[in-house]
Amino acid sequence: MDLKKALLRAREKNLWLKILWFKSLRIRKKMSEKKDLKSRIEKSFIKTHTYPFSIDHPITYADKLNWLKLYYRNPLMPIAADKYEVRNYLKELGYEYLLNEVLGVWETIDDFDISSLPSKFVLKSTHGSGPNWITIVKDKTDINWKAQKRLMKEWLSNSIEWMGGEWHYGEMKPRIIAEKFIEEPGGGLTDYKIHCFNGKTAYILVCLGRAEGKLKFYCMSPDWKILKVNKTGIEAPKDLVIPKPSNMEEMIRIAEDLSKPFPVVRMDFYDINNKIIFGEFTFFTNGGFDNGLTYEGQKMMGKLITLPEPNHKK
Repeated sequence: MDLKKALLRAREKNLWLKILWFKSLRIRKKMSEKKDLKSRIEKSFIKTHTYPFSIDHPITYADKLNWLKLYYRNPLMPIAADKYEVRNYLKELGYEYLLNEVLGVWETIDDFDISSLPSKFVLKSTHGSGPNWITIVKDKTDINWKAQKRLMKEWLSNSIEWMGGEWHYGEMKPRIIAEKFIEEPGGGLTDYKIHCFNGKTAYILVCLGRAEGKLKFYCMSPDWKILKVNKTGIEAPKDLVIPKPSNMEEMIRIAEDLSKPFPVVRMDFYDINNKIIFGEFTFFTNGGFDNGLTYEGQKMMGKLITLPEPNHKK
């Protein structure tokens, strides 16, 4: 394991390291403001990918994600990606039945009451993205609540829109939300991340092995065949069978319906006892710098995206 991966894993497990990371964000934000967004995006792209940055003539999936950051705005995006506001959005569209139970919402840590919560739950910042903005609580008596409250204060006082140009996060109201802890009957939780381009499913990213700490990502076609577009798929044994949820067609139908207003969006779902539970809308996977796909996979997925007319100039 290289040093960077070791540090990331250590940060995932240590609340104080997460707190320090959030404090460093303020310094990084000030430094980033000295450069224009396109230059910052190009620098991050070059660090992440082994092929040329081509945002002026976008070809790949990653090219087009970053083009959208610079030249496209959709007022629905801050609503759909906000982990609290999205609930009303789904209710209005008739999808309230997909929502996980909310146990509490707070705008300040002073109002946070741990005694009101069950033993198991999940804490999230409603305006953040990624594992640093989430705490999975499997037993609240095992949590260092002094550190956790410090971390949540950092959540409320930080934002991520500046990091890679994900502008919609900057238009969200900072809040903390607690949701019901969910898991599959045998333990663990499989993610089904349906990538929709122009209202059609391009592929489903199935995330397996999270509970065991051996996470693997398989790209599945809509007809449930392993796509050889990432390292895991290329190396998959020929006889590997990935169980297909009985309600996958329904997940795809819902994802395509909800994705219609957007040129690109990833729709996350879970399957708990044959019940579909909504996860989130993600507009820029891995901040727009997703390097999970091979270059050929990037080109293949890029061809499926028709970019809208630009309506913003950064």
